[in-house]
Amino acid sequence: MLTPPVASGSPAGAPLRVLLAEDNFVNQKLAVTMLQKRGHAVTVVNDGLEALDALAQSGFDLVLMDVHMPRMGGFEATAKIREGERTTGGRLPIVALTALAMTGDREKCLAAGMDAYVSKPINAAELFGTLNRLFPSRGGSIAPVATQPAAQAPIIDRAKLDENMEGDQEVLRDIVGAFLRDQVSQERDIMDALARQDAPTLARAAHTFKGLLLTLAARPAADAALKLEMVARSSDLGGAPIALRELQAELARLQPALEDLLRKAA
Repeated sequence: MLTPPVASGSPAGAPLRVLLAEDNFVNQKLAVTMLQKRGHAVTVVNDGLEALDALAQSGFDLVLMDVHMPRMGGFEATAKIREGERTTGGRLPIVALTALAMTGDREKCLAAGMDAYVSKPINAAELFGTLNRLFPSRGGSIAPVATQPAAQAPIIDRAKLDENMEGDQEVLRDIVGAFLRDQVSQERDIMDALARQDAPTLARAAHTFKGLLLTLAARPAADAALKLEMVARSSDLGGAPIALRELQAELARLQPALEDLLRKAA
């Protein structure tokens, strides 16, 4: 993994100026909360085109770049940033945010010109461990998080969910509430793509849904979404209806658990 120099113009120990390129509200909320708690300044954009515009207008120490975004994704945006640097000089650290699951996909982030990657759902230990490597003494170090032995996955892993939310009940309420509000729309996107036999759109929709479910520590539902994503990526949609029914069954189990969680967090 490459370790670029600290961006010029910011003294050691100063807060980082972070550009977050991420189109999903849940991931935006989680990343912004984690970074702001540690004193870093965050600007949020929704896709690669907005990221390029923001970089043209302001200086940043770091870009957190989602791989899959509408209009322009992270790979293309990174390529354009690196192309510009060949003229202007310097190197802006870019960290990929990726929920990719295929073998070798994370290595593609580094090959595309990114300096590191952080998996989604965003985990504080991984995020700030990466920032500490890129910016020694500036990333905002945290103690390592203890992990539990593997066991049969519950509908919601409360310990993992609390870890993902860093114990912040307000963030938990916001994210669970947003998921419950948007769930019908997310499912509709998946069903519409399947009805059109649009494998690439189906894969993207299932991939996005999987990331949300992982953030909620809903492993069985996330695994069902991953299965649908893999079917779509194979371009043979014969098994997609069965995979979709499995996902819908897991979501039917998950929804009352999330509603109960929201009531208790109120």
